[in-house]
Amino acid sequence: MLLNKFELTGKFKNQLLKASSTLPDIKLNNGFLDRATFEFYKQTIINFESHDLIKLFKALLSNNKNSKGYIVVDCNKLFNDLEFNQKINVLTAICSMVSRPVQVFDRWDLWKELGVTFDVAPYRARGTGHNPLHIDVANATYPPNYSVLFCYRPDPFGDGCSIVSNLQKAVDQLDKAEIEVLAKSKFYEGSFYNLTGVGKAINPFPVIEKKEQKLWQVRFSAKMIPNMKDCIEKEIMIKLEKILIDNQEKFFLDKNQILIMNQKIICHGRESLDDKKQRRLRLDERRLIFQSFLIE
Repeated sequence: MLLNKFELTGKFKNQLLKASSTLPDIKLNNGFLDRATFEFYKQTIINFESHDLIKLFKALLSNNKNSKGYIVVDCNKLFNDLEFNQKINVLTAICSMVSRPVQVFDRWDLWKELGVTFDVAPYRARGTGHNPLHIDVANATYPPNYSVLFCYRPDPFGDGCSIVSNLQKAVDQLDKAEIEVLAKSKFYEGSFYNLTGVGKAINPFPVIEKKEQKLWQVRFSAKMIPNMKDCIEKEIMIKLEKILIDNQEKFFLDKNQILIMNQKIICHGRESLDDKKQRRLRLDERRLIFQSFLIE
Protein backbone atom coordinates (compact mmCIF):
# COMPACT_ATOMS: atom_id res chain seq x y z
CA MET A 1 0.00 0.00 0.00
CA LEU A 2 1.36 3.41 -1.00
CA LEU A 3 1.64 5.85 1.89
CA ASN A 4 1.71 8.75 -0.56
CA LYS A 5 -1.49 7.80 -2.38
CA PHE A 6 -4.43 10.13 -1.89
CA GLU A 7 -8.03 9.36 -2.74
CA LEU A 8 -10.15 12.40 -3.49
CA THR A 9 -13.28 11.84 -1.45
CA GLY A 10 -15.65 13.66 0.87
CA LYS A 11 -15.93 17.43 1.00
CA PHE A 12 -12.91 18.14 -1.21
CA LYS A 13 -14.19 15.77 -3.91
CA ASN A 14 -17.65 17.36 -3.78
CA GLN A 15 -16.19 20.85 -4.04
CA LEU A 16 -14.10 19.85 -7.07
CA LEU A 17 -17.12 18.19 -8.65
CA LYS A 18 -19.15 21.37 -8.22
CA ALA A 19 -16.31 23.54 -9.56
CA SER A 20 -15.76 21.32 -12.62
CA SER A 21 -18.63 22.98 -14.46
CA THR A 22 -17.23 26.47 -13.89
CA LEU A 23 -13.50 25.93 -14.43
CA PRO A 24 -12.40 27.70 -17.62
CA ASP A 25 -11.05 25.56 -20.44
CA ILE A 26 -7.31 25.29 -20.83
CA LYS A 27 -5.73 28.26 -22.56
CA LEU A 28 -2.02 28.37 -23.38
CA ASN A 29 0.33 31.32 -23.75
CA ASN A 30 3.67 30.50 -25.40
CA GLY A 31 3.22 26.88 -24.38
CA PHE A 32 2.53 27.60 -20.70
CA LEU A 33 -0.90 27.48 -19.10
CA ASP A 34 -2.17 31.02 -19.44
CA ARG A 35 -1.33 33.00 -16.28
CA ALA A 36 -4.95 34.05 -15.64
CA THR A 37 -6.19 30.47 -16.02
CA PHE A 38 -3.36 29.16 -13.85
CA GLU A 39 -4.16 31.63 -11.07
CA PHE A 40 -7.91 30.90 -11.35
CA TYR A 41 -7.27 27.15 -10.99
CA LYS A 42 -5.00 27.68 -7.98
CA GLN A 43 -7.35 30.11 -6.24
CA THR A 44 -10.33 27.81 -6.82
CA ILE A 45 -8.61 25.00 -4.94
CA ILE A 46 -7.24 27.31 -2.23
CA ASN A 47 -10.82 28.44 -1.62
CA PHE A 48 -11.69 24.84 -0.75
CA GLU A 49 -9.66 25.21 2.46
CA SER A 50 -7.27 22.59 1.14
CA HIS A 51 -4.16 24.16 2.65
CA ASP A 52 -3.18 21.01 4.57
CA LEU A 53 -3.47 18.85 1.45
CA ILE A 54 -1.44 21.28 -0.67
CA LYS A 55 1.19 21.46 2.07
CA LEU A 56 1.40 17.66 2.19
CA PHE A 57 1.66 17.35 -1.60
CA LYS A 58 4.50 19.87 -1.70
CA ALA A 59 6.33 18.18 1.18
CA LEU A 60 6.23 14.79 -0.55
CA LEU A 61 7.35 16.38 -3.84
CA SER A 62 9.95 18.71 -2.32
CA ASN A 63 13.54 19.10 -3.51
CA ASN A 64 14.89 16.98 -0.70
CA LYS A 65 16.76 13.72 -1.27
CA ASN A 66 14.74 12.13 1.55
CA SER A 67 11.34 13.14 0.18
CA LYS A 68 9.24 10.53 -1.60
CA GLY A 69 9.52 12.56 -4.78
CA TYR A 70 6.19 11.39 -6.14
CA ILE A 71 2.49 11.19 -5.26
CA VAL A 72 -0.47 9.25 -6.64
CA VAL A 73 -3.82 11.04 -6.61
CA ASP A 74 -6.87 8.79 -7.03
CA CYS A 75 -9.66 10.73 -8.76
CA ASN A 76 -11.89 7.76 -9.53
CA LYS A 77 -14.85 8.77 -7.39
CA LEU A 78 -14.64 12.30 -8.76
CA PHE A 79 -14.15 11.45 -12.44
CA ASN A 80 -16.97 8.92 -12.66
CA ASP A 81 -19.37 11.86 -12.97
CA LEU A 82 -17.38 14.03 -15.41
CA GLU A 83 -17.05 14.37 -19.15
CA PHE A 84 -13.57 14.05 -20.68
CA ASN A 85 -13.03 17.79 -21.11
CA GLN A 86 -14.05 18.40 -17.50
CA LYS A 87 -11.60 15.74 -16.35
CA ILE A 88 -8.76 17.47 -18.20
CA ASN A 89 -9.65 20.83 -16.66
CA VAL A 90 -9.80 19.35 -13.15
CA LEU A 91 -6.55 17.45 -13.73
CA THR A 92 -4.84 20.65 -14.76
CA ALA A 93 -6.25 22.47 -11.73
CA ILE A 94 -4.92 19.77 -9.39
CA CYS A 95 -1.50 19.97 -11.05
CA SER A 96 -1.57 23.75 -10.65
CA MET A 97 -1.41 23.20 -6.89
CA VAL A 98 2.14 21.92 -7.48
CA SER A 99 3.48 24.12 -10.29
CA ARG A 100 2.62 25.66 -13.66
CA PRO A 101 1.59 23.23 -16.44
CA VAL A 102 3.44 23.56 -19.75
CA GLN A 103 3.08 22.07 -23.22
CA VAL A 104 6.71 20.95 -23.56
CA PHE A 105 6.23 19.26 -26.94
CA ASP A 106 4.89 21.86 -29.34
CA ARG A 107 3.37 19.32 -31.72
CA TRP A 108 1.19 17.71 -29.03
CA ASP A 109 -1.46 19.02 -26.65
CA LEU A 110 -0.80 20.05 -23.06
CA TRP A 111 -1.84 16.49 -22.19
CA LYS A 112 0.06 14.24 -24.59
CA GLU A 113 -1.69 10.98 -25.47
CA LEU A 114 0.38 7.83 -24.87
CA GLY A 115 -1.56 4.88 -26.24
CA VAL A 116 -0.12 1.45 -26.97
CA THR A 117 1.15 0.96 -30.50
CA PHE A 118 3.30 -1.56 -32.36
CA ASP A 119 5.06 0.86 -34.72
CA VAL A 120 7.61 2.19 -32.19
CA ALA A 121 10.54 0.56 -30.44
CA PRO A 122 9.21 -1.65 -27.61
CA TYR A 123 11.15 0.29 -24.94
CA ARG A 124 9.50 3.60 -25.82
CA ALA A 125 6.58 5.03 -23.82
CA ARG A 126 4.00 3.84 -26.34
CA GLY A 127 5.67 0.47 -26.93
CA THR A 128 4.82 -2.87 -25.36
CA GLY A 129 8.24 -3.66 -23.92
CA HIS A 130 9.96 -2.70 -20.70
CA ASN A 131 10.32 1.10 -20.53
CA PRO A 132 13.56 1.44 -18.52
CA LEU A 133 14.17 4.00 -15.80
CA HIS A 134 14.74 7.53 -17.07
CA ILE A 135 13.84 11.18 -16.65
CA ASP A 136 11.94 12.94 -19.41
CA VAL A 137 13.73 15.40 -21.71
CA ALA A 138 17.13 14.52 -20.24
CA ASN A 139 18.92 16.23 -23.14
CA ALA A 140 17.69 19.75 -22.26
CA THR A 141 19.33 22.53 -20.30
CA TYR A 142 16.40 22.47 -17.89
CA PRO A 143 14.49 19.16 -17.86
CA PRO A 144 10.89 19.72 -16.67
CA ASN A 145 10.65 19.90 -12.88
CA TYR A 146 7.69 17.53 -12.77
CA SER A 147 6.41 14.79 -15.03
CA VAL A 148 2.74 13.83 -14.72
CA LEU A 149 0.96 10.68 -15.92
CA PHE A 150 -2.83 10.32 -15.93
CA CYS A 151 -4.24 6.82 -16.40
CA TYR A 152 -7.36 7.13 -18.53
CA ARG A 153 -7.58 3.40 -19.22
CA PRO A 154 -5.37 0.78 -17.49
CA ASP A 155 -4.10 -2.36 -19.14
CA PRO A 156 -6.98 -4.87 -18.92
CA PHE A 157 -4.52 -7.67 -18.12
CA GLY A 158 -2.97 -5.83 -15.18
CA ASP A 159 0.44 -5.47 -16.82
CA GLY A 160 2.61 -2.38 -17.24
CA CYS A 161 3.19 -1.42 -13.62
CA SER A 162 4.78 1.97 -13.03
CA ILE A 163 8.33 2.03 -11.64
CA VAL A 164 10.03 4.85 -9.70
CA SER A 165 13.42 5.14 -8.02
CA ASN A 166 15.28 7.84 -6.08
CA LEU A 167 18.06 9.41 -8.15
CA GLN A 168 19.68 11.37 -5.33
CA LYS A 169 20.15 8.36 -3.07
CA ALA A 170 21.47 6.31 -6.00
CA VAL A 171 24.17 8.86 -6.87
CA ASP A 172 25.22 8.93 -3.21
CA GLN A 173 26.16 5.26 -3.59
CA LEU A 174 28.74 6.05 -6.29
CA ASP A 175 32.27 6.99 -5.34
CA LYS A 176 33.88 10.32 -6.21
CA ALA A 177 35.77 8.95 -9.23
CA GLU A 178 32.60 7.42 -10.68
CA ILE A 179 30.70 10.68 -10.24
CA GLU A 180 33.50 12.54 -12.00
CA VAL A 181 33.20 10.21 -15.00
CA LEU A 182 29.43 10.76 -15.25
CA ALA A 183 29.93 14.51 -14.83
CA LYS A 184 31.63 14.75 -18.23
CA SER A 185 29.59 15.78 -21.28
CA LYS A 186 29.89 12.47 -23.11
CA PHE A 187 26.34 11.11 -23.09
CA TYR A 188 23.66 11.12 -25.79
CA GLU A 189 19.94 10.36 -25.60
CA GLY A 190 17.01 11.23 -27.81
CA SER A 191 16.26 14.02 -30.24
CA PHE A 192 15.37 17.64 -29.49
CA TYR A 193 13.05 19.78 -31.59
CA ASN A 194 10.13 22.16 -31.07
CA LEU A 195 10.24 22.12 -27.28
CA THR A 196 9.06 24.82 -24.87
CA GLY A 197 10.21 25.78 -21.38
CA VAL A 198 13.23 23.50 -21.13
CA GLY A 199 16.02 25.66 -22.48
CA LYS A 200 18.35 24.50 -25.23
CA ALA A 201 19.43 21.07 -26.46
CA ILE A 202 22.56 19.63 -24.89
CA ASN A 203 23.77 16.52 -26.69
CA PRO A 204 26.22 15.30 -25.47
CA PHE A 205 25.40 16.08 -21.84
CA PRO A 206 26.65 15.18 -18.36
CA VAL A 207 24.58 12.59 -16.52
CA ILE A 208 25.42 14.20 -13.17
CA GLU A 209 25.78 17.87 -12.25
CA LYS A 210 25.88 19.49 -8.83
CA LYS A 211 23.07 21.99 -8.44
CA GLU A 212 21.51 24.20 -5.78
CA GLN A 213 20.09 22.91 -2.48
CA LYS A 214 22.85 20.27 -2.32
CA LEU A 215 21.05 18.16 -4.93
CA TRP A 216 22.42 16.51 -8.03
CA GLN A 217 20.93 17.24 -11.44
CA VAL A 218 20.76 13.69 -12.75
CA ARG A 219 20.03 13.32 -16.48
CA PHE A 220 19.68 9.57 -16.27
CA SER A 221 18.19 7.39 -18.98
CA ALA A 222 18.83 3.67 -19.12
CA LYS A 223 17.65 3.80 -22.73
CA MET A 224 21.09 5.05 -23.81
CA ILE A 225 23.04 2.14 -22.29
CA PRO A 226 22.51 -0.52 -25.02
CA ASN A 227 23.87 1.87 -27.68
CA MET A 228 27.02 2.78 -25.74
CA LYS A 229 30.36 1.30 -26.70
CA ASP A 230 32.17 -0.74 -24.05
CA CYS A 231 33.94 1.84 -21.89
CA ILE A 232 34.23 3.04 -18.32
CA GLU A 233 31.23 5.36 -18.83
CA LYS A 234 29.05 2.40 -19.78
CA GLU A 235 30.26 0.36 -16.80
CA ILE A 236 29.31 3.12 -14.37
CA MET A 237 25.96 3.72 -16.07
CA ILE A 238 25.18 0.00 -15.69
CA LYS A 239 26.17 0.21 -12.02
CA LEU A 240 23.94 3.26 -11.49
CA GLU A 241 21.03 1.53 -13.20
CA LYS A 242 21.48 -1.52 -10.95
CA ILE A 243 21.41 0.69 -7.85
CA LEU A 244 18.22 2.32 -9.07
CA ILE A 245 16.62 -1.04 -9.85
CA ASP A 246 17.61 -2.49 -6.49
CA ASN A 247 15.84 0.39 -4.75
CA GLN A 248 12.89 0.89 -7.09
CA GLU A 249 9.23 0.89 -6.12
CA LYS A 250 6.53 -0.41 -8.43
CA PHE A 251 2.76 -0.12 -8.41
CA PHE A 252 -0.19 -0.42 -10.78
CA LEU A 253 -1.46 2.96 -11.94
CA ASP A 254 -5.20 2.40 -12.15
CA LYS A 255 -8.05 4.14 -13.92
CA ASN A 256 -8.42 7.85 -13.07
CA GLN A 257 -5.21 7.96 -11.05
CA ILE A 258 -2.55 10.67 -11.49
CA LEU A 259 1.14 10.10 -10.86
CA ILE A 260 3.10 13.32 -10.22
CA MET A 261 6.90 12.99 -10.07
CA ASN A 262 9.64 15.44 -9.15
CA GLN A 263 12.33 14.76 -11.76
CA LYS A 264 15.08 16.11 -9.52
CA ILE A 265 14.37 13.30 -7.07
CA ILE A 266 12.73 10.51 -9.05
CA CYS A 267 13.26 8.69 -12.32
CA HIS A 268 10.51 6.50 -13.69
CA GLY A 269 9.73 3.68 -16.07
CA ARG A 270 7.18 0.96 -16.79
CA GLU A 271 7.16 -2.81 -16.74
CA SER A 272 6.42 -4.54 -20.01
CA LEU A 273 3.03 -5.33 -21.46
CA ASP A 274 2.26 -8.73 -22.96
CA ASP A 275 2.75 -8.13 -26.69
CA LYS A 276 0.68 -11.12 -27.80
CA LYS A 277 -2.23 -10.16 -25.57
CA GLN A 278 -2.01 -6.53 -26.71
CA ARG A 279 -2.38 -7.57 -30.34
CA ARG A 280 -5.69 -9.21 -29.51
CA LEU A 281 -7.11 -5.95 -28.20
CA ARG A 282 -8.86 -3.22 -30.13
CA LEU A 283 -7.20 0.19 -29.98
CA ASP A 284 -9.91 1.47 -27.62
CA GLU A 285 -9.25 -1.44 -25.23
CA ARG A 286 -5.51 -0.90 -24.80
CA ARG A 287 -3.85 1.02 -22.00
CA LEU A 288 -4.13 4.78 -22.47
CA ILE A 289 -2.07 7.32 -20.53
CA PHE A 290 -1.97 11.09 -20.85
CA GLN A 291 1.26 12.89 -19.97
CA SER A 292 1.95 16.50 -19.05
CA PHE A 293 4.72 18.50 -17.40
CA LEU A 294 5.01 21.17 -14.72
CA ILE A 295 7.72 23.82 -14.56
CA GLU A 296 8.57 26.07 -11.63
